[in-house]
Amino acid sequence: MPLTQVQRRWVWLGSLALAACDPRAEVESGRAEHEVIPSSVGQPSNDSLRAATIAAVQASADASYAFERVGEDFYASNAAQSFSTEVSELGVALYAEDGAWSWSFALTGVACDGSRRPPSAGQLIASNNRVELVREDLVEWYVNGPLGIEQGFVVDGSAACGGELQLLFSHGSELSAGPSGDGKSVQLTDAAGRVALQYTDLFVHDAWGSAVPARFVVSDGTVSITIDAHGAVFPIHIDPLIATQQAKLAVSSGTPDRFGRAVALSDDTALVGAYIEGPPWSSGAAYVFVRSGDVWTQQAELVASDAADSDYFGLKVALSGDTAIVGAPFEETSPGSNTGAVYVFVRNGSTWTEQAKLVASDGDFDDRFGEALSLDGDTALIGALWDEAPETYSGSAYVFVRNGVTWTEQAKLTPSDAESGDFFGVSVSLSGDTALIGADYDDTAFLERHGSAYVFVRNGSLWSEQAKLTASDAGNQDEFGYAVSLSGDTALIGARHDDAPSVDSGSAYLFTRTGASWTEQTKLLPSDGALNERFGQSVALLGDTAVVGKHQQAAVSQESGAAYVFLRSSGAWVEVAKLNPADQAQGDSFGISVALIDGAAIVGASHEQTLVEPSGAAYVFSLERTDGDPCGNDAQCVSGFCVDDVCCDEICDGGPCDACSVAQGAVSDGACAPLNDRACDDGNACSETDVCLDGACIGSNAAPDGTSCDDDDAAPSSGPARKAFARGSHPSCAPRSISVTSLENATRWRVAPIR
Repeated sequence: MPLTQVQRRWVWLGSLALAACDPRAEVESGRAEHEVIPSSVGQPSNDSLRAATIAAVQASADASYAFERVGEDFYASNAAQSFSTEVSELGVALYAEDGAWSWSFALTGVACDGSRRPPSAGQLIASNNRVELVREDLVEWYVNGPLGIEQGFVVDGSAACGGELQLLFSHGSELSAGPSGDGKSVQLTDAAGRVALQYTDLFVHDAWGSAVPARFVVSDGTVSITIDAHGAVFPIHIDPLIATQQAKLAVSSGTPDRFGRAVALSDDTALVGAYIEGPPWSSGAAYVFVRSGDVWTQQAELVASDAADSDYFGLKVALSGDTAIVGAPFEETSPGSNTGAVYVFVRNGSTWTEQAKLVASDGDFDDRFGEALSLDGDTALIGALWDEAPETYSGSAYVFVRNGVTWTEQAKLTPSDAESGDFFGVSVSLSGDTALIGADYDDTAFLERHGSAYVFVRNGSLWSEQAKLTASDAGNQDEFGYAVSLSGDTALIGARHDDAPSVDSGSAYLFTRTGASWTEQTKLLPSDGALNERFGQSVALLGDTAVVGKHQQAAVSQESGAAYVFLRSSGAWVEVAKLNPADQAQGDSFGISVALIDGAAIVGASHEQTLVEPSGAAYVFSLERTDGDPCGNDAQCVSGFCVDDVCCDEICDGGPCDACSVAQGAVSDGACAPLNDRACDDGNACSETDVCLDGACIGSNAAPDGTSCDDDDAAPSSGPARKAFARGSHPSCAPRSISVTSLENATRWRVAPIR
């Protein structure tokens, strides 16, 4: 079955992008405690979108997205969005391929502190898939790519305002502009009320890289962008996204109920569970999607060979390379119902076949084996949270290993302090020879259901408990351990009912391992956490990147859930993006599941209404670290340069007198700049009092009395000091003079020695 086409977006004033989208209805979402079927709806949620970055997808679009000149105007087609585009000196027009709608958009005025003027005439300049309309005091540009039509503005200093700056627009078509609501997006709907296009994710920054408050306003059919320019340094221009919706995954036929309740990623493959799909009734299914370039297509539908009613196959999924495992925790394996099973599928070319059915050697009625899954190579970790060994509902986890095509149960893991009702095995994560297992109902005499997570390590084929992890500020019913993720020596653990800062707003904790000891490193909270949102419902960790989902909503917007991206830099974790789909609607349960690979994240929305009923969807976001984002190595940055712990626009290796972060003396994060009037160390022994001037080190230490500076015999005989002396910079002698070149204006400077 073909993939429903990607619904993309983005326009900013910053960059605003125009992308097609489908109608969405309000549906109920949520999840009862330890029940399979979501039931109660949460509350609508705040939308406080952080600066994000447009991935390199648009800039690297292939030749099919290029603009062609026809007369005085430029035209381009967009296969991913199923529309074509016309750019003229008057603005932009979009035409649906199926003729369902057309839409035009034009800048009509610039207002500064209430004084309005029309835009000046401009000249069109095109290059590949980019068209610029260069006006007297601003540049308007369009980029055509798989994500849609991006539209941006760079407002020059001549339009500088000390207060409120507005860009005013008009549009003409069969589409109507709806209220902007929270000011971050505008919906364009057809006569039937179906959303065809959206503006979304408005973000503005000034010449210094500082974020500038901005919002959309819709009044009497006119769209405007209002910017609070108090203190802003002009020109005001675009800040790239850090997370861009890359694809919306859904199936185009059938009714795959709760599609997106479980998601997994591995390389260019995504696996999405749909556990209520049938027939048989609620037997379940899982879907495989593969990526080619920026386009995702459905490769296979996986179903159990012995599918039966109410198995809930697809409630949990895991993926590693060409192997997928799918849990069916309500499968009625002997001796009774809800014992559970896990199915293994392998890919050969593009064909997936069932390789094995895994069951616990001591499986029993209502164990729910398979309600938590993790896969790493030839090892699978499977949770059975309702297992009654050793105590009633204390829970367990099983390790299976593959040799050739044969899977064997290697170990059954239980905690050393197991108690009734702990639900150990509610979540599991595997990284090499280390397993992390959550027990979110674990409690003590003083705290009920505060939760915990256990670390087990493998030596050969033997597993042993290494540590029990708990939150330093554990509280009643936090459910710490409901979601877990492990990457090397770092563990991420969700506590979805934590009451910080509000009741059930939720949190997530990061722990790191040194040797065999685990230490709580930090506690993650969203920048806009609110009552009952359940941040920590889902977690994913890979290296220095963490994604945390919340699937509930607070009462002030139509947002239904979100996912947040955190990056680790110099030991600190920083929230860098909030992910929301362009077509999000109330009750979607977006964020109920998350998964992560290098450069991309997938977020499930199990109640999204793509089809007649709340069938669900999953969204893939491209996570690219661009200039100014925290980084740990060059490979993490789109530019390929990680300098001063941020992604840099160039290699920035001119010496100790340039920097790429404000912390190190640069004007802004991400832009390499020479340092002036700043102490520096040029790597020579004679540099303790050197000063950076126009990107070069000048100055030196005074020589101690009695030191010979002109006689080579007085020089050190070997080592770094000898090299410095040979260059005329004896560690204890001042040079006669230094001649340097200003990097900016090539002026020759002559600096006298300090006497």
